[in-house]
Amino acid sequence: LVFGRPACAAMHYQGYVERLHGMCPDGYQPLLGGPGAAGGASGSGTMSACGAARGEGLEAASQGRCRRPPASSILLGVLVVALACTLAEFAVGPGRIGAEIEPKVGYFLQIADVHLDPWYDASFGKSCYCNAPGSDAGADAEEACKRDATGNAFGQAGCDSPPALMRAAFRAAAEAAPPGGYDWVMLTGDYVRHSVSQRVHGASSPAETVATTKEAVRDIVRQVVRTAQEFFPETALHHGLGYEPLVLGNNDFARDYGELVTDPTKGVNPWFYSLAATGLSVVDAPPLDVAKSLKLSLSSSSNWSPLDEQTTFLTGGYGMRKLSDGLYLVSLNTVVYSTHFSWEGERHKDPFAQFHWLEKALQWLRHAQVADGIGKPKALITGHIPPTLDNYHFAPLWSEEFVDRYMDLVAMYDDVVAAQMFAHTHCDTFRLVPSRNSTHPIFISSALSPVYENNPSFRVWRYRGSEAFLAKTVCSMQHMHEAGYSACIPSSGVIETRTAHV
Repeated sequence: LVFGRPACAAMHYQGYVERLHGMCPDGYQPLLGGPGAAGGASGSGTMSACGAARGEGLEAASQGRCRRPPASSILLGVLVVALACTLAEFAVGPGRIGAEIEPKVGYFLQIADVHLDPWYDASFGKSCYCNAPGSDAGADAEEACKRDATGNAFGQAGCDSPPALMRAAFRAAAEAAPPGGYDWVMLTGDYVRHSVSQRVHGASSPAETVATTKEAVRDIVRQVVRTAQEFFPETALHHGLGYEPLVLGNNDFARDYGELVTDPTKGVNPWFYSLAATGLSVVDAPPLDVAKSLKLSLSSSSNWSPLDEQTTFLTGGYGMRKLSDGLYLVSLNTVVYSTHFSWEGERHKDPFAQFHWLEKALQWLRHAQVADGIGKPKALITGHIPPTLDNYHFAPLWSEEFVDRYMDLVAMYDDVVAAQMFAHTHCDTFRLVPSRNSTHPIFISSALSPVYENNPSFRVWRYRGSEAFLAKTVCSMQHMHEAGYSACIPSSGVIETRTAHV
């Protein structure tokens, strides 16, 4: 009962007893016990007839090592076994005598770097970013832009994703779902095409240009979210816009790699609030005067919880959400750690107090217990920009002081980390963490956008209890061979790569 397995299921011990029964004559049973039992076997809990062979049964009986069981002992044995099994039934539930509690197994989908371009025009090539040149460019420039065009409505290598590619890829992801479907869908940043501000025309002032760009960014994010909801209507979509932890990429701001860093303990951030307030009414945003009263709490009280995603997202662009009994999503705002981040004013040591919050959240997980007994819950840490070198110039993507702080935290709380999932590089790969006692590699997803000559792809993850495993990377390639995409190459032998029909 101590180990969840009652005496009636102790197979090794029972088998040994059965072998001893074969040494005794019919109607006799072996004597069991420690020192002082008949036969004088040595060692606590040993069997006094442990040396007897089948042919020595009568001799063993005459020596007192076998005896007839009295009727009272048979009745007592039946009562003991019945009581043990009843208690075990009460402890582990009906029909689970001697069985391990099986952790939940399921799948989830990761889609990264959609970079939706609503201005995509297949008649123009990558030299013009697959967009019509401005009216002041002249006829020669327009002709030059058309020379390298493929005319492919599903996209061209060197350009961001047209709506047709996005819809085709989401359809392929839905068709690639395992039996039972995905338990949740994660969009890990960069919903928006590169250089939105270059497509904003007609503004009469810089302020109007910024306002128009912001609205364009929000509108593109809404388009991506609506498409995801269309193809996964019954699946939990962890994308944001309803105070869910939104994973922001560097293109999901009005300025690439730039936004005002505010103090989350003093109120909401205007940009994060604007994303939630203009969402899809999954959860209605509070009025601005109410939202301004929201402040991040980093209290040391025993009842503190990191599961206040409305406050953490509106004040810092990050959050935590329970996915299952064994897994919690930890969504980080990584853009502020980038070496390209454009600071307004003083540089912060802990922007948005995110590291302070992350340490408290991981500590909270370490002390949390899973109700069904499968162990401690763990964090699926996800963000957009990974704390690594890029794949093109081998330059650091995060500033060094932020890399050190993050790596120290992940190593310190390695026991409550299930996986680290990032994107941004448009390259399907992973990074091993150098030393620091961290055992979890950093998985970096490829992109839906083919702007860096990569094939559009998405990832399917499998989880079991509080552990997550990369199941496969799927390339969405049909309709795209004319665009000259390269082969989709798996980043490790455990990844199944295949062509999905889009």
